[in-house]
Amino acid sequence: AYDVIRDDQNSVIVTAQITNPSDNSEQFNIGAEYGYMNQFFVRTGYEFGHEERVLPSFGAGFALPSVRNFRVDYAYTAFDILGDIHRIGLSISL
Repeated sequence: AYDVIRDDQNSVIVTAQITNPSDNSEQFNIGAEYGYMNQFFVRTGYEFGHEERVLPSFGAGFALPSVRNFRVDYAYTAFDILGDIHRIGLSISL
């Protein structure tokens, strides 16, 4: 992971991962996240080496630090056989 931009209002993080398992083909994952005011986030990523992938994954989220670090995240991933996958995450830090 690498912080491309990190200031008081904007942040851009780029990540990459290479996996070389002994019982499967090699995979390469890449992703990025843009954050605004550490409250609003937009994400995207792609997994190379997966035959199931149709499109890159997309996501968004927002955080409310004033309410016990309450966070809501959404992600969308399209697969060939499984179809569209929607994920929603809620978290509260105590």
